[in-house]
Amino acid sequence: MKKETIQKVINFVITVLTAVLCSFCVQSCK
Repeated sequence: MKKETIQKVINFVITVLTAVLCSFCVQSCK
């Protein structure tokens, strides 16, 4: 794998994890 591809994958994973955490936190607060 190229470094660029790995970087894109890492960014994608971070974005997904952040979205999931935000959704989970919002549901927990309500």
